[in-house]
Amino acid sequence: MPNEIVRREPVWSGRLRVLHWTLALTTLLLLASGWILSADYTPLMANLRSLHISAGILLSLALAARLALLVWGHAAEHARDFRTTLRAMLDTLRFYITAGRAPAAAYYAHNPLWAPLYLLLFAALALQAVSGLTWSYGGTADPEYTLALPWLLGWTLPEWHHAGYRVIGVFTLAHVLAVGWHDWKGTGAEISAMFNGHKIFIIRRASDVLPVAWKKTPGPTNTRDD
Repeated sequence: MPNEIVRREPVWSGRLRVLHWTLALTTLLLLASGWILSADYTPLMANLRSLHISAGILLSLALAARLALLVWGHAAEHARDFRTTLRAMLDTLRFYITAGRAPAAAYYAHNPLWAPLYLLLFAALALQAVSGLTWSYGGTADPEYTLALPWLLGWTLPEWHHAGYRVIGVFTLAHVLAVGWHDWKGTGAEISAMFNGHKIFIIRRASDVLPVAWKKTPGPTNTRDD
């Protein structure tokens, strides 16, 4: 269309992308191995448990680095980019409810509906890592005390870990479906942006590029008029 401007803007830093994919892959590995371990398939138990614990340690290190970026990072790495507005959240929700027929809210980096949920996910992953590693190492030393007694809010370590598994599993499935839907119905190249760091913005009016948390005016490069 005339008067449209297409911009390819760097949004996700290299270190953020590395941490994102580390968290994503370890989460998937932990979900799959945890599900098999819960089935108690004996021939795989020893090696699979070791793999599960190793993946949990790697996830814990990546999560610690990601949480550090929330405090000391820049641009989309920082916690301020997770701020959102009720209107933007409702617009994004309407986009989902109408199967993409309603326009999604304009945003620069983090999805305005999912941004606060990502922070809750970080908290769930942290609790999952603590409960899992305590179960693995503390439970070996004194299983009757560590695993049987209430750990937090009256729940034992295994109860917390199994509950966290379900919460993170549901979030992971919903996240994959939502990102795929945005990539299919939208124009921002959401999935490829997590590989190359760049998102695409089609600007029809000044408000079309709207950083939800921090203001950034697109520069003069990588533009073309249609």
